[in-house]
Amino acid sequence: MNEYVFMALRNLKARKLRNYLTALGIIIGVTALVSLITLGEGLEKGIGDTLDRLGPRRIFIGPKVITGIAAGPPSGISTLSEKDADTIKGISSIEYVNAILVENLNIEFGREKRFRRVQGISLKDIEKIFKEVDVQFREGRLLQEGDTHAAIIGHGIATEYFEKEVRLQNSFYLNGVKFRVVGIQEPQGDEALDYRIAIPLDTMQELLDAGDSVSAITAVAKPGQDVDFVSEKIEKALERKRGDENFQVTNPKKVQAQAREIFGVVKFVVAGIAFISLIVGAIGIMNSLYTAVLERRREIGIMKAIGATNRAVLNLFLLEAAFLGFASGIIGIFLGMSIALSLMFLINLAGIVKLVIAVNIWLMLFGLAFSVGLGVLAGILPALSAAKLPPVEALRYE
Repeated sequence: MNEYVFMALRNLKARKLRNYLTALGIIIGVTALVSLITLGEGLEKGIGDTLDRLGPRRIFIGPKVITGIAAGPPSGISTLSEKDADTIKGISSIEYVNAILVENLNIEFGREKRFRRVQGISLKDIEKIFKEVDVQFREGRLLQEGDTHAAIIGHGIATEYFEKEVRLQNSFYLNGVKFRVVGIQEPQGDEALDYRIAIPLDTMQELLDAGDSVSAITAVAKPGQDVDFVSEKIEKALERKRGDENFQVTNPKKVQAQAREIFGVVKFVVAGIAFISLIVGAIGIMNSLYTAVLERRREIGIMKAIGATNRAVLNLFLLEAAFLGFASGIIGIFLGMSIALSLMFLINLAGIVKLVIAVNIWLMLFGLAFSVGLGVLAGILPALSAAKLPPVEALRYE
């Protein structure tokens, strides 16, 4: 058997360029399969980790969204209000509620002027919120009841956003109104948190002349409560109180279920694209081996004349097909993982979205096994034709 392995490798080496071109289809298929599924799984895990950090008991209430666009007024004019937060507070299954108002404001620090999103946060139960999401402070403290023109900032705002570092007790201006920094957060590794500027909700509403409007409400269910059931109770309570359905209620379980559904469709599409490439690669291997049979008819005749059996010839060509599939799979896996990990690193560096970098060994093994199996299947017919060649006819071939 060792002799056949050596012969198969020698024959493949003798046709390097043809074999590279033959294997291209399988390489592309395995590369697409491994890279895109790895990226999808990294995004799925990243979303899951973010939701886990936010807390499984959290329920989010916001304006209704239709095809990705908020239904209703533009940014800064919310369809929610503090009255809605009070309605939710009255539900017995809710532990506490927090409302926020988010808007882009003009920021002045020193001689620099920027335009950035700022959060107005309700100060009631703010300690519970920050404790639950495990946000620590490098310096200073949280906002407190009674604070008006005070602000907390993320590590990125303090150290990178302006040319000059923003320090504790420094002042900056929001829409021309002076605010003092009372707290600077530790680095969180999340752009939304590291570049956050938060001020008291009441002050934000005054800046925008927004009355009691809020952009979103977060409710935390009591321990032991089913978040899906509590979400339904919130929906019903708000529908009764408001008299409309111009809002949406979601929770981590719903978001993860939707994400899994979307990624399932993506994986199906990716698998379809990869399958087409793999079939093209298999046809290429079959064509290459048929050509090899024609070119090596005299060699096959000599092998049979000195005692090689039909089974030995069959095994030789199947080994060549298997080695071709194996090499294609290895190259495809290497390229696929390289592309996926490089893109993950760049996406995380840019802060577009958080991806968890992970290596799926089972996916790589599947890709390798599938490419080898496909190579063997593609090589069966050419191998059979080689095995069935009569020695006398084969020896006559020039």
